[in-house]
Amino acid sequence: MADEATTDEASSSPDLLMELLSSEEITLDTVDLRPSTFTTSDIRNVLLPLMTNLSVRVLYLPMDRIDLVCAKTITMMTKSNVGPPIQSLVLSNMPSEEHTESESSRKIASMIISSLKQNKHIKKLHITPQDVLHQSISSSIASILYDNTVLTSLNLRGCGISHAGATKISCALASNASITVLDLSNNPLGNAGICSVALALELNCTIQKLKLSGTNIGREGGEAMVEALAVNKSLEVLDMSRNSLDDVVVTKLARSLKLNTSLRQLSL
Repeated sequence: MADEATTDEASSSPDLLMELLSSEEITLDTVDLRPSTFTTSDIRNVLLPLMTNLSVRVLYLPMDRIDLVCAKTITMMTKSNVGPPIQSLVLSNMPSEEHTESESSRKIASMIISSLKQNKHIKKLHITPQDVLHQSISSSIASILYDNTVLTSLNLRGCGISHAGATKISCALASNASITVLDLSNNPLGNAGICSVALALELNCTIQKLKLSGTNIGREGGEAMVEALAVNKSLEVLDMSRNSLDDVVVTKLARSLKLNTSLRQLSL
């Protein structure tokens, strides 16, 4: 196994990282391609030995430097389950609504996410955009939730997802049977988005931890969550802190702890 100093050096040296990935004597658990020292060309070169590596479990990808060649290599690994059995995938700098990325960058991001439909290894997916996540990406995320049976954790914290994106994702979650942890914190979901999430909770049987902190929940959204908690039997941890909940909703949510047999922690 590579020592900590060697791993730290590899995180900023494409050539060393390629050497470590190709070695049969040294194992790497994490590959982080986000440092600015990694150009698109470097990422292409690193992905080739990664395809034959069997030790990497965590992969960080800077989507603003992933071209079509990189994307095809990544989707070959994720869609065909070739290469290391990656369990955690972090996609940073995803295309956003506010920036003027080309249509090709959005297609590349959607292609990589869509390839997870058939993936058998990745259990955690973390998405971070440059600003407000592009709507097409939200649609791609929702689409994999209908088919993927391995993904257990979805982190969309601070992605700028509105009620429209929340509705798409919630519709998929209603029938999803693998997600246990969902983080939608710091997204402007509003009452409409929260109502969609609440409806999904009434039908979903696997989500155990749900983070809705700072999602602009008002009375309507809060009462929808109260109704969901009366039905849901899987949720154990619910974070609804940093929202504008009035005393009536707070009281009803507090009472839900007595009615719901699975909920252990409620943060308001």
